[in-house]
This record gives sequence, structure tokens and C-alpha cells, in this order.
Amino acid sequence: MSESARFGKWEVVKRLNRGGQGQVYLVRDVSGTLDAGDRWKRLQKALTTLSGAGEQWRYEQAGSQLAEEIREIIREAELPQGALKELLPFEEGAAEDEAAAFQRMKRELSVLESVSHPSLVKVLDSNLDDKWFVMEYLEGGRLSDRLETYRGRFLDGIRALRPIVDAVRVLHMEGVVHRDIKPDNIFLQSDGHLVLGDCGLAFKVKNEDRLTLTWENVGTREFQPAWSYGKRLGEVRPTYDVFSLAKVLWAMLSGRPRFPLWYFDSEDDDLRRMFPTEGGVHYVHEILGKCVVEREEEATLRDAGELLEEVDVVIAALSHGCQLPGRDRQIGCRFCGVGTYREASSHKITASAPTEYVRNHLVCDKCGHVELFVWSADSRPALWD
Repeated sequence: MSESARFGKWEVVKRLNRGGQGQVYLVRDVSGTLDAGDRWKRLQKALTTLSGAGEQWRYEQAGSQLAEEIREIIREAELPQGALKELLPFEEGAAEDEAAAFQRMKRELSVLESVSHPSLVKVLDSNLDDKWFVMEYLEGGRLSDRLETYRGRFLDGIRALRPIVDAVRVLHMEGVVHRDIKPDNIFLQSDGHLVLGDCGLAFKVKNEDRLTLTWENVGTREFQPAWSYGKRLGEVRPTYDVFSLAKVLWAMLSGRPRFPLWYFDSEDDDLRRMFPTEGGVHYVHEILGKCVVEREEEATLRDAGELLEEVDVVIAALSHGCQLPGRDRQIGCRFCGVGTYREASSHKITASAPTEYVRNHLVCDKCGHVELFVWSADSRPALWD
């Protein structure tokens, strides 16, 4: 494919990516513009006229023509761009695979055209007869190439991912499961806003016209829940995407691409060990525990809407500087900002009322600031278990 190739009004600038079934080009909209040959002829004519101009008025006229041609060249360099996905022809004898790949392209296009959200990539043009469509080009690149951006920045990382969670919430409301959420499929706009793309594996849970490959075992293993291996399409539920979203959150905050299966709390992959004094780490750890699980029935957040509610609670808490208390948690002192609170004492309080209370002191190891927690002896808060 030469860089001068055209797809309708789209001219290829360069190839961005190539896979087993298709390729993606950076293209620009050249509708209403001259082709490169005609543009060069007009530029040459303007230069020739300028060099041969004798009288002042002819010189000024030729100069104006040349300036106009240069302005057009600059304007064309700023033409609207897009990312064009083209399905490649399959080898002879692979008609069934080619038909399945084409159905996936149709399905992706259908999802992107039917669901609108600022954090879902937009479709600009399509031609299914020729097996291509154009999406908006996101010049910030892939999240997988920018994982260090949010490493250890818990509030910023959760805020950045929130629009993606909300976009998946909209997909789930429409009965669509994405099935391929991973840092490679999340892109950055020029302002850093995250956008979810590549819906080629998405499908509608109740769509009777879905692919006949009912045992389709696809996706990226590092972000795919183990319980989905070998399942029929009809048995895949939104918990699949919730699992993947939580693993993406871990990748953003750890600055690392992956951890195996559901072992986010193993010694090498536990965010609490990586960032022991970070106030948001225990909030995120609780979210991971509700989403990244071995068996689907253990997942307590059933779709992206429920995950979004958890995310909003954490954002609100961290925005106010909150930290989760607990016996085994290192909590930074909110008074001096340097020390760490340590448990100093815990004893029962006997009052005139029949209720017995427990009082727990935490003392900063640098400035001595004291935090006091009190609860009834028969209703211990879950955070202290």
C-alpha cells in the first residue's frame, strides 16, 4: 500500500499498525483539495511567473499568486485526520475465518455508531463494501506507552480512568460487553483525556444474530478473567469488563503492564507494598478485591455502573484527604505531614449507660499528634477487622 493510496475522500499518510486480520492507517480528508501533481504544477507556474515578472504590478500579482498557493499547502497540511481500519484479504481456503473477521468489523462499527460517549472513539466514515471505516485519530498515543504517567498518583489515576468506566457503563446499559479493555486499547487525546477504542470483540448479550462461533475464546489473557476461558458468548456478562477495568487501574497506578491472573495481592504485585504511605492505596485495594477474583460468583461489582459508584466514593474521599484507618495500615500524619501514625493503645470504656465502648489511639511517630477512634464493643467497624 503506497502512501498516496485513497479510500474515498481519505488519503493515506502512513501506516500505524498491522495485525493478522487488518491494518490501520493515518489518513487525512482531502475532499475539496487538489491532488499532489496538480498542486505542484500550480506552484511551479506561480514561481515561473514571479521570476519573469518585469513591471512592478506584474511582480505584485505573481507574488500574491505564490502566497495563495503556499497558504493552500499549509491549509492542506492541517486537514482533518483519522485512523482508517482496513480488513485484509485472507488466504485461499480461509473463507470461514474471513467471514468471521468481517462480521467482527460490522459489529465494531455498529457498536461505535450506536453508542455515543466522549470517552468512546468516534466513527468519521465507513465503507463496508470495501471493508474499511475511519475513526478519529487520537494523537496522544496508547495508554500502554504512558503507564508511568499515573504511577503512585492514586487520585489522579482514578480520576483519569473514571470517564472510561463511565463509557463502559453506557455500553453495559445498551447490553454491550466490550471484552478487550486493556491499556493497548485506551488512547490519549492531545489534552490527556482517555478514550476507549477497538470494539472489535464487543457483542450484545441478547443479540440473536451474533457470530456462530459460540465457543469464541478471544481477548488478551492478562486482562481476561479466568472464568471466561472456554465460555460460550452467551455466558459472558458485564463482570468480564469490570475485571479488566480494575486490572487497568492497577496498571496505571503501579506503572507496570500486568500481573498474573487475579493475584493482585501477591508480594510482588501488592500496591500496598509498593506505596505503603499513600493514602489511596487501601481504597484501590478494596476495589480490586471486589473485581479481580478467581470465580465470577465472587465478584461483588456486577457491571460498570456499580464500579463507577465505587470509583466516585473513592474520588470524593481522596479529594478530602481521607485515609482508611486499620491496624496494619501505614497512615501519614495529617498534622505534620511527615510522620506515620502508630497504634498507641486500645481499651474499653465503661460508662453509666449499659453500652460498652472501645477507644483506640493512633499517635504520630514524628510530632506526637493523636487520632482517637471510638466504637461500641458489640459493633466493631469493618475497617478494623
